[in-house]
Amino acid sequence: MSDKTGARPKTLVIHIGDHKTGTTTIQNALAVGSIQLHDAKLLYPAKMNHNYLTGFITSYRKGTPLPKHLEDRDGLTEVAAQIAASDADYAVLSAEAFENIPAPEFHDLVETFFRGCADRIHIVAYVRPHAQRILSSYAEQIKIGWYRGSMQEFFDHNLQNGRFHYAPRFASGGSCSAMSSPCAR
Repeated sequence: MSDKTGARPKTLVIHIGDHKTGTTTIQNALAVGSIQLHDAKLLYPAKMNHNYLTGFITSYRKGTPLPKHLEDRDGLTEVAAQIAASDADYAVLSAEAFENIPAPEFHDLVETFFRGCADRIHIVAYVRPHAQRILSSYAEQIKIGWYRGSMQEFFDHNLQNGRFHYAPRFASGGSCSAMSSPCAR
């Protein structure tokens, strides 16, 4: 890769912006080209976000056919090829939906599809403080009609299913944990 030519190493940043953390704002800025790097080129291979890739990921993980609505979209292999072929110094993939993929399986996806497209790979994830995340998630789910119960019921349900228990999820990533130092490749 770039290291052999003496050029700046190509870095892939995979952004696992948990839901309700401002990820859509970041994705919009990347998609419209509002983020400029001083003395470096940036590639963001999406029109808005990479949430659609979860359909490809599910198909890969379960060995099932690709959903028809994704047949004309760039999949994991194509996105990795775009990154590899680009002369950008940095490439960014961003999807809130990545938060739902168990860390060991996500690590396998990165190794299988993206290992060869960049010299370095960094996985970035961040969360909101619990009270704000719970309130924001509750409000969002009420607004879109996915939940009809009280806030206390929402809290109790999510406490029981562990949805907002971040430490175990981040710790399960082993050498490529979202909270550990970046996975330099």
